[in-house]
Amino acid sequence: MESEQEPKRRGRWIVEEEDFARACINAFSSGMLAEVEDGTTLRAFLASRLHCQPMRGV
Repeated sequence: MESEQEPKRRGRWIVEEEDFARACINAFSSGMLAEVEDGTTLRAFLASRLHCQPMRGV
């Protein structure tokens, strides 16, 4: 569980975040993630994994 005290990531994505995001998108799209609840949007999923605001993403 993420801490409410930690600041969210902002600004330009670094290469490692882009690579991680691509891997997350592929796993999400192929249904490989059993822990993702039905109805979760890709944007919300990426925001939680990348520790950022949903509007920062894709």
